[in-house]
Amino acid sequence: MCNCCFMGQCCNHHCCNHREGINDIREGIGDIREGVRDIREGLRDILRGNFCEGRRDICEGIRDIEEGLDDIIEGVWDIRSLLSREGLRDIREGIGDIREGIRDICEGLNDICRGNMREGARDIMEGTRDIEEGLADIIEGLGDIL
Repeated sequence: MCNCCFMGQCCNHHCCNHREGINDIREGIGDIREGVRDIREGLRDILRGNFCEGRRDICEGIRDIEEGLDDIIEGVWDIRSLLSREGLRDIREGIGDIREGIRDICEGLNDICRGNMREGARDIMEGTRDIEEGLADIIEGLGDIL
């Protein structure tokens, strides 16, 4: 980090982008974790018979995860020069897993709406596992940066 950034006067050097990127990544990780919690709570509500609230929680969770993923992608772009080739590969795989998890969750919600509770619940649980595994890959790919 350059001296002007320590003094609070940003000079638009890469270190400022790095700091902003790291902040975006941290915020994105928090949003994804919150989204997974919302989805799990929504599935519990649905299984207890409270379909409307559960569906709302799952949709909100998906939005949080998508926003978090966007923040992570933006943050990684800002710090890409700090990452190893292997780290970038892990991050790419994690992003793919999260996107796949979102698709599984949406498919599960559609199954539930069509009356197939068992298949829908299984897809939602599988999707949340994919998201958590993807997030773990992203964190691993970031190494010691966070």
